[in-house]
Amino acid sequence: ATTEIYTPSLHDALPIWERWAYAKLTVERARDELKKIQQGRIPLEPREYYPELRAALEGCKRGESVYAVSSLDPLRWREDRNQRRWLESNIAAVRNGVRIHRIFVLRRDQLASSQGDVIRQLITQQKQSGIDVQAVWIEDAIREDRRLRDDFVVFPSSKRVFVDYHDREEPMRVGSAEMIVPPNSAVADYQRVFESLWLAPSEPDESLTFEAGD
Repeated sequence: ATTEIYTPSLHDALPIWERWAYAKLTVERARDELKKIQQGRIPLEPREYYPELRAALEGCKRGESVYAVSSLDPLRWREDRNQRRWLESNIAAVRNGVRIHRIFVLRRDQLASSQGDVIRQLITQQKQSGIDVQAVWIEDAIREDRRLRDDFVVFPSSKRVFVDYHDREEPMRVGSAEMIVPPNSAVADYQRVFESLWLAPSEPDESLTFEAGD
């Protein structure tokens, strides 16, 4: 009897190499995510972001404050289902005694474009719903801190910050997101940055909001 020795061909070896490369990449990503988690930065998939954000808001008690910066495309508040539900959660929280403070970061060309009326209606709606709103030019915001280019929500009572990063190809979508918790010092940093900009607002336009009832 003879024994045949099997030698993998290049054709056979390629799938093995691809599986090994994929496994290696998966392990490296897991290691990176574990390192971020240990540093207090928890990555969130876009589909996880809004449910986690709403849950954090629903956990707020009467008298607690929430600080938010909105630099996303204003149309997202009107056209994105998740963003509309987030606004509904905001209004419900205010009715339950939670204080929400929001800064809208705007570009100058937005108010002069067809989005101008949408922005004015959006800000008026939120103000009339009891949300404390201010608006600034993006130039003023990033001069204060480049993190103000991104959307974020600070929950001081639970020491959490949610940050979402825009999808560059689809501005009305969340590209990626993360929840920042202690021991990461960014929780206090985001609140400090928000408060410093809030105390020195730069109203983009005297006609930015409509009068109540318009």
